[in-house]
Amino acid sequence: MVKVVVTFIGALADSVGTHMEVVELQSDCITVKDLIEYLAFLKPSLNTFLNTTPLIQAFVNNVEAPYNRSLRDGDRVTLMSPLYEGG
Repeated sequence: MVKVVVTFIGALADSVGTHMEVVELQSDCITVKDLIEYLAFLKPSLNTFLNTTPLIQAFVNNVEAPYNRSLRDGDRVTLMSPLYEGG
């Protein structure tokens, strides 16, 4: 089992209705992508958000992480919509 703390930032937090939650996943082999898919299953509002903004930036323990990064028990995951510069 993997237990992680997930922080939602900005519009993503508004969409899911919270800024932070603890998530317990039943498998020992979980990636950032698996976590996002699991959260989208649990939270229909996140699934709707992903349909309009399919790219989510992920950070694990304050370091930007690719979707295939494995998560370990106790990791802190931050999810946010990408920041854009310019117009």
